[in-house]
Amino acid sequence: MNNYDNNNNKKWFVITTFALQTQLTDFKIEFTSVSNLASAIELSGSQSSAIITNIYFIGANCDNNQNANTIGILIRVENSNVAIDNCTFENCGSNSLGNQMVAINVQNQNTNINDCRFLNTDTMRCGAILVELG
Repeated sequence: MNNYDNNNNKKWFVITTFALQTQLTDFKIEFTSVSNLASAIELSGSQSSAIITNIYFIGANCDNNQNANTIGILIRVENSNVAIDNCTFENCGSNSLGNQMVAINVQNQNTNINDCRFLNTDTMRCGAILVELG
């Protein structure tokens, strides 16, 4: 996956949605080169609901603070219900970045995370879940 446009500018997220309802189910997001970094999914805006089910993240990584130190899923939605079920985060993150990166960053009070797996090695790893309610 190449996370740059033709002008070599970074794209901060592979998927960004501002839709009123979002459902992402049964697919894989795999990063094949650590040199082309981007976060995976951003939920933003005023969605009424978002459901993320059975997504497999492999090698996701990020080298910037634009993504709120989020590698997998960033939840920035207002007044909505978000469900993340049966997702796997494998070898996401990196020890060399020096940032506290997380697989899921929750900035919403109505989020349920169920049966997710965080599979890391010594060289590729990140935190699992960060809840930032303000």
